[in-house]
Amino acid sequence: MADVKRKTMHVNSALCAGCGLCLNSCPKNAISIHLNKARIDDSRCIGCQNCVNVCPLNAITPNDSDDSSGTWKVKDLRNRIERIREKISQLSRSVEKLKTR
Repeated sequence: MADVKRKTMHVNSALCAGCGLCLNSCPKNAISIHLNKARIDDSRCIGCQNCVNVCPLNAITPNDSDDSSGTWKVKDLRNRIERIREKISQLSRSVEKLKTR
């Protein structure tokens, strides 16, 4: 049987604000906060990408072992763009609610 590599996540500490939203999203408790930055325990991470989806700063991204140059694949870029669009829409709705108060 061929070795199947599990996709793990990477935290860009320059972007991470240590907000902790990712902590609650992880079903395996693989994320901790250390020195106000998220840390992911690769041995516990199952690659579900819940943390990627909840991070408001896009500080968490999938490690891509097939792409050692660090460039994004088109599918990953499309997913990130869609998440950003959703977040912008949510923020716009929140702003509109605040304006009506």
